[in-house]
Amino acid sequence: MAGYGTVTGVVAGAEVHGNAAVGNGDSGGPVVVLNGGDLSSVARGTISAMSTVFVPCPGMPTGPGRNCSNIVYFPDIAFALHAFNIHVNVS
Repeated sequence: MAGYGTVTGVVAGAEVHGNAAVGNGDSGGPVVVLNGGDLSSVARGTISAMSTVFVPCPGMPTGPGRNCSNIVYFPDIAFALHAFNIHVNVS
């Protein structure tokens, strides 16, 4: 399967064990990172693309046309928040 273009200005993230991190249809979903000690999560961005180097897909649906990758591309939310001077308050 060929890609649909060139993705620029984004961060590349990888699932550290080489397992699937993203698959077809995941675009627009959240990208979160787990903090080490307490396993709390931190929002990092929105899924925008994946590598065309595919790994096996877990879960459903399976079959032809379903592709997954351990590499996900996303715009870093910190840059967007800074660019628009937006602050997120959490309690």
